[in-house]
Amino acid sequence: MNRARRPPPINPSANTNPIQQPPHSIGTPLQGLRTKLDPEQIPSTAIQFSTDENRWSKEAYLTVGDQPVPLSATEYHAIDQGNSTPRFLRPTIYAIPSSSDLQSTTHVPLGIHVTPLAQQAPEEAPIPVIDFGETGPPRCTNPECRAYINPWCNWEGGGLRWVCNLCGATNDAPAKYLSNDATERLELHRGTVDFLAPPTYWAFSPPERLIHSFVPIDTESGIARHNPLDVKSPSALGGLITHRERAKRDPNPMNYVFALDTSLEAVQSGFLSSACQVLIDLLYGSNPSENDESEEGDQKVALSPYWNPESKLAILTYDNELSFYDFSPAFNQAATMVVSDIDEVFAPMPSASSLFVDPVDGRQLLQSLLIDLPNRYANTVCAQAAMGSSIAASLALLSQIGGKVVVFGTCLPKIGLGALSMLVADRESERSVYSSENDPTLFQPREAIWKEMAE
Repeated sequence: MNRARRPPPINPSANTNPIQQPPHSIGTPLQGLRTKLDPEQIPSTAIQFSTDENRWSKEAYLTVGDQPVPLSATEYHAIDQGNSTPRFLRPTIYAIPSSSDLQSTTHVPLGIHVTPLAQQAPEEAPIPVIDFGETGPPRCTNPECRAYINPWCNWEGGGLRWVCNLCGATNDAPAKYLSNDATERLELHRGTVDFLAPPTYWAFSPPERLIHSFVPIDTESGIARHNPLDVKSPSALGGLITHRERAKRDPNPMNYVFALDTSLEAVQSGFLSSACQVLIDLLYGSNPSENDESEEGDQKVALSPYWNPESKLAILTYDNELSFYDFSPAFNQAATMVVSDIDEVFAPMPSASSLFVDPVDGRQLLQSLLIDLPNRYANTVCAQAAMGSSIAASLALLSQIGGKVVVFGTCLPKIGLGALSMLVADRESERSVYSSENDPTLFQPREAIWKEMAE
């Protein structure tokens, strides 16, 4: 039986019409696609900062003109020509929308950063201080405006009346305001001035009674608002305070309360030690030796004291309890007073006591305390920190004299006043809230007491 022979296999090399290789095969460069990005076309933040710094190191910034506003991190010197410099007033956007519809369409938030006591450059003229006596500076009579007289007001009647540039109301100029020399009225030439406040602007002295200092009090009626500790009992603190004829409080130098976190995390991370050392350098300066270096390997720089000699301060430490320190000259070291009740906080001594110390007169007691605090809490096992209670106690100390509270904190306040818990079970889930529709909830107070204390 004869079978047909199979044809011989086709030799690919003998094919006269081979299949063309595709253009994207190995060894063939890409054709027609995007080429490599040019680094020169990529915006550089560092180059922008450097360019802005270089420009303002050679010229002054004029507050009236077409110059761009210097960046917030740029060192510059400004000349006040009737507008406040960006050191004191800096808007979030440099071009103000002409209408509310345009602003809502752009969805760009509009706000102003106000820094009343900003540090000026050495080349800048000092802020003038103006005293109008008992009457105070001229202000707009419109009760909804009350703007101060400024360089952009218009004048009528030969200088007898001025028109408010904010609301358009016409106001009579004080009889003694007329002057032949316009340069005498610095408030009509400068965008930033300091007015000496007459007694009508002074705050009323607080009522002489034991009361939580963070409860808002109407300075005119003397009525205390609701107690944030017990929302069911609006009159828990006594309600009406009948000291209607309270005297005005004289302006005094600023007093400070420094609240230091002494919890386990603050101690182990070195935060407590760093905070104490910063306070020592702030109060008394530092003179490091040539061999002293920072953690980054840089040589430490000598610092001068940066403290108002007329101000006093108090020290408060907190974890699951509050500790106050008495700097009485009768003691060899600062005495510790512990307040274990972090839900009904109070100041153990009045503000006029030795809880407040002059850093110069009481240097030995204060400096030894700040040096000893990290060692005193080195073996702590308390992982909780009652930050809200420490703020309320600090406000109680300042309730009669006024001042400022500076809080050093490291962990979430889970105990005491305004105790908080994490929004979600763990940190990874909390990060998922960022840049989502629930992102605004991260910036809202979850407990009303925090808002009460801030007010």
